[in-house]
Amino acid sequence: MSLVAEFRLSHPDIPLSASLDRAPGFSLWAEQLLANDPTAPTVFFWAEGEAFERFESAMDDDPTVDRWERVESLCDRRFYRLDVDAEASVVLYPTDLRFGVSRLGFSETVEGLDVRTRFPDRDTMCSYFEACREKGMDVTLRRLYEGADEDEGPVDVSDKQCEALRRAAELGFFAVPRDAGLGDVAESLGVSRQAASERIRRGTEALVYESFDLED
Repeated sequence: MSLVAEFRLSHPDIPLSASLDRAPGFSLWAEQLLANDPTAPTVFFWAEGEAFERFESAMDDDPTVDRWERVESLCDRRFYRLDVDAEASVVLYPTDLRFGVSRLGFSETVEGLDVRTRFPDRDTMCSYFEACREKGMDVTLRRLYEGADEDEGPVDVSDKQCEALRRAAELGFFAVPRDAGLGDVAESLGVSRQAASERIRRGTEALVYESFDLED
């Protein structure tokens, strides 16, 4: 069975790393990647944060950016098209093609590039990580599990539990100190505090059992 790995890559020449260094409060997540030239892909992504003028000014000066365009503006986020500068960037897509892996999603903060990728087997994953290290990237494996359909969450976690856990993480419920309380999570989900608490607890329990291969 295939494996799905969630891992973080760090390198100063990953596209937009320099921009995030100047606007560290931003979070980016990709919606689409086009690659007529694998070494210089075009990425469509959302950006969320404050002081968009600072972020856009940073993109103007970012050596990894060949060209960028704002496609859409909402009150708290903006949607961009980015053409990567192949000569100044460390680009992952050619490595994806070389090893025949499927990238399921990726996002980026000042901490690094968080990637979710499906690998055909463990040997391919290890070879892929070694190829990333040869490019000078730091690789941190955060989670590894047997592959299910790419639209599914972890095997034993229900859709409602996944939604509650994701929303809690986004709001800062798991941060230390907390940025949001249980009531905030419940309100964002449109459910009671008790329902939100049960989904978070049961989802967390299922993830622990799955991650550590425990038996009920």
